[in-house]
Amino acid sequence: MADPAKEIQHRHGQARVTVDVADEDRFSVVVERIRTERIDGVPAAAAAPAVAAGINYLLEPLRLVESGPDEALVRSADAHQDKDGAKRFYELRFQGKDMVMGRQKHIGGETAPEPFTLPRETLDRLVDDLGRMIGRSEPSD
Repeated sequence: MADPAKEIQHRHGQARVTVDVADEDRFSVVVERIRTERIDGVPAAAAAPAVAAGINYLLEPLRLVESGPDEALVRSADAHQDKDGAKRFYELRFQGKDMVMGRQKHIGGETAPEPFTLPRETLDRLVDDLGRMIGRSEPSD
């Protein structure tokens, strides 16, 4: 992935949230990806169920696909399909103390990341919610 044009960083509790910005204007931000890191090393995957249930204002609702003590996968519940047959969906991969969120495009058997646009208010809310949910999560026993 190319270097982002700009990074936006936010800290909430034990989570550091970084947004890799491709472009922006007064109203919206084109996001390459959003990364979180648990500063204390606690696995971020503990927050995956809360993230899947609590982030309910994007283009598609999210659902927990896989979950384990150190890894989890959250994706759009229903991928958006374009007229050309391409499917687009959000994907949040939790691994160790990190989480990476992006938008994926699947067409012709190939899946690749693609930037996505969010209004500034939605991005602010998303960054705050991810920081709060991942920053508070505790390891599951």
